[in-house]
Amino acid sequence: MIEQTDAERFELDPFVRLPFVMNAVGLSRSSIYKLINEGRFPKQIHLSERSTAWRLSDIRAWMEERTNGELADSPSTSKYKRKTSK
Repeated sequence: MIEQTDAERFELDPFVRLPFVMNAVGLSRSSIYKLINEGRFPKQIHLSERSTAWRLSDIRAWMEERTNGELADSPSTSKYKRKTSK
């Protein structure tokens, strides 16, 4: 029987920064932030006062939605909408 290491048993979900996200999804910085503001792209996580990142799993899920035929221009089906305050 082959034993797994702790690292193999625990799937990492690292934070990724904007240059990685831009390269992975093929969009510019302004396009990514436009989609975030429209609720059509995962919102970034604030790591510190001046540092933000995304969870790799969120970016992968967004990419998977695109490859499964969900349109990027379909805000009615998006799960990335921002909650609005009353």
